[in-house]
Amino acid sequence: MFIDHHDVSLAESVMSNGAKYIDDLSKNATPLPADEEGERINLECEFLVQRIELSFLQHNVNAAELMCNNAMERFSRDESAAGRLEPRIRESLGKVLYKIGKDMVKQANLTAGVEWLARALEIVDPKHVGSERFAPELRFGVMQNLVQTSLKTGTPSDLRKAKEVMKVMVKEWPEKLNVHCLGLDIIVAQGLGAEAYHAALMNMMTGVALSERSFKVIVGKCHVLLAQDLQGRGYRLACNVLDHFMTERLILEDNQGWIEQAFVTRVWMIIQDPQLDEEVIQGLRQLCEATATKLAGPLSISATHASQILLWKVSDSLVTSGRWLEAIQWCRVALHPIFGRSGETNTGKIARRLIHCAIEAQNYGAAQDAYKSMPESCQEMGSTQFLLFKIALRSLDLETAKRCLDLVCNGPNRDIAILYACALEAQSIGNKDIILKVLSQLLEQADTKTPPEGAHFPAIYRTMIRLILSDIQDNKAVEDGNLDTLYSVFQKALNNAKKSSKMPEVTTDETSKPTWSTDEYDWFSRNSYNLALRALQHWPPRYALHFSQLCIQFIKLYLVETCSEEDFENLDLRRSFCEYICVSTCVALAREEKTMEDQLRLYGDARSSIINFREIREKLHPVLTEQSRKDFGERYLGLLSHEFEACVHLELWDVLPGIVEEVAQFGQLQPLRRIGDMILCGDAPTTTLLLVLENLINHTLQIEKHKIDKIARWIRILLQKSLQGDLDRGERLVYQVLDICKRPAVGNEYPQDELEWIAATLWNLGIDKNWY
Repeated sequence: MFIDHHDVSLAESVMSNGAKYIDDLSKNATPLPADEEGERINLECEFLVQRIELSFLQHNVNAAELMCNNAMERFSRDESAAGRLEPRIRESLGKVLYKIGKDMVKQANLTAGVEWLARALEIVDPKHVGSERFAPELRFGVMQNLVQTSLKTGTPSDLRKAKEVMKVMVKEWPEKLNVHCLGLDIIVAQGLGAEAYHAALMNMMTGVALSERSFKVIVGKCHVLLAQDLQGRGYRLACNVLDHFMTERLILEDNQGWIEQAFVTRVWMIIQDPQLDEEVIQGLRQLCEATATKLAGPLSISATHASQILLWKVSDSLVTSGRWLEAIQWCRVALHPIFGRSGETNTGKIARRLIHCAIEAQNYGAAQDAYKSMPESCQEMGSTQFLLFKIALRSLDLETAKRCLDLVCNGPNRDIAILYACALEAQSIGNKDIILKVLSQLLEQADTKTPPEGAHFPAIYRTMIRLILSDIQDNKAVEDGNLDTLYSVFQKALNNAKKSSKMPEVTTDETSKPTWSTDEYDWFSRNSYNLALRALQHWPPRYALHFSQLCIQFIKLYLVETCSEEDFENLDLRRSFCEYICVSTCVALAREEKTMEDQLRLYGDARSSIINFREIREKLHPVLTEQSRKDFGERYLGLLSHEFEACVHLELWDVLPGIVEEVAQFGQLQPLRRIGDMILCGDAPTTTLLLVLENLINHTLQIEKHKIDKIARWIRILLQKSLQGDLDRGERLVYQVLDICKRPAVGNEYPQDELEWIAATLWNLGIDKNWY
């Protein structure tokens, strides 16, 4: 009792008195009767038990070991004494030795622990009392600790000892969970491999009673088996145990939680197998069927999602490695009815991956079947329609492709990224009609939605332009609809470029380029310029105007820091040609225009282009060659006539005299004559008309090869107008006519009828003045 309370001093005092008593009994020479001799033996053994425990509490291990050896010799190995020892005393000795053994193990003295536990096992051997049920819990605890400690030491002798003890434990407790666990530990310690571990685990799975603890232990040991042979069959052996566990044991239990947990674990284990061949997927498919049959319904939501996440990872790796057919199989398993509670979103996601893999494997029938099996809400999603679009393109079903495209563009969840993907897909297939339809829809939505990352709109515009131009041949009648579409694409490209130029490029990558670079501007300006030239020959004039204006706008977007001085000179030349085309076509269109408002707008655009041309000419004049200056001058002279016409219609009367002076500098008769005809046909104020006509007459007379008959007609009109209010101008004009008549001009004499008209007019004027 004092030992139980760890009162060592009192216990030692009592033990001293006990020792004297035991010693006195041993010195008695008179043999005792059999019953008294048995009592003496039990008292002596009980005394030794107490002495052993007391010595251990005093940390006197040597003394405890000496006492233990004495007890073992006297009461275990001596058959006569052993047969008289009471089970109670034997069990008490076994408990003390067991306790000392466990304390040694706790102190990390494994070798001593094994020795003490072995002594305890020898004491509690049921052969000494003739009953296998002797101290069963104590014996089991001693044997279990002895096996565990022997495995920890790892010495050959201890391993042999552990193996011998295990044989006894398996015989006595075949259904005990801890016994099976110890057997598995021995297999691991001896390195017997995954096959031996698998066989032992199968025995454990079939032999133990199922409980929450045993379930978790069996599943945990499957994980250990998985780790036993990573390069061999560990994966499949572990899955084999779980398959039998589920189909032979768990299915018989009314516990869906166990089945689901084992099922998810089974899925997790199989994806660790690097092979993932047909045998693996076939086993998983059979497991799904068996589980679904037992459960008579789908897995719970949590188990479904956990399993599908694992299956999704497998399909991920297969897709990455391009193993499309295997990926299809895994996606089909993930869509098994047992996962019926996955929800439409997850079901659609897996089905779309199945369709994608089927497309890559060129199994379009399987892809269409997967689409048909999807929930209707998933079918209508843009990402699903994109996959169906791919199927239709590859199957040459253009009607379905167009229908999918309409759903992508007009569906409730329009996504420009999906539309962009459709564009890339159509371009890879090469169908012009589909490509144009996709790109047109993409550009329509690009104005209102943020483009997907990586979308390069200049490339999209260029692609559309090339496709449209491929259908337009030189010298061939072209429908205005195609030309309007072509112009519309250029115009959208211009709008996008302007929008991009106003947004600063924010990037951390020094190697990245802006969406619209100088090269892009150059491509669009060059091509619009070439189309303007083509339009002059083959298309209606308005297209020449449109493409010329586009070229000018793209030139204005060029980045100053990316162009050299020579580049800008070339750009100015290109722009001057476009301005020239703009003036010519605006004037031509204005002449045919029936609406006054549109006519004046066209004349206004023509004059603006002339002003721009004038500025470019003045800017380039110092750097041009003599021939270039001459060519520029000829074009400018032609534009001056158009400017005069535009100003007449716009009633910009004050500008007309200046234009006459510019035209006169070229010394050519024809432009002056055209200007004369225009001023006479216009509704100019009298002062402007007189001034322009007088300047025209003066400048024309200075040209050597002038024709006097044209000048005479102007003089008649000018004289007629002057005599009505400006007599000084009229007098000046008469003297000018007299000077002309005095000049020798054979073949170019002043017309006689004009002279007669002047004379008659002056005579009548003189009579009128004298009369009044």
